[in-house]
Amino acid sequence: MYDGLADLPRLLGPGAVADIAQGLDAIDVGALLADLPASPAEAAVVCGFGPGFVGAVRAHLVGHLAAIRQFYREAAHRGWVD
Repeated sequence: MYDGLADLPRLLGPGAVADIAQGLDAIDVGALLADLPASPAEAAVVCGFGPGFVGAVRAHLVGHLAAIRQFYREAAHRGWVD
């Protein structure tokens, strides 16, 4: 939904989708999460989830990264646009 506060959303072509897939695959998850606080409550606040977040923050982030990686890999493989 366009909120009128920024540029209009743009369609990404197959090349951009492939670039995003490569960029996501290049992320070192261990390094990315190295400075995440060990306390789930502190980690939730640092990530912007707030104090009401319930669950394992690391597992949540790793799971979502895996899902978005899989989506963009498949989209790049099929030549989809986003």
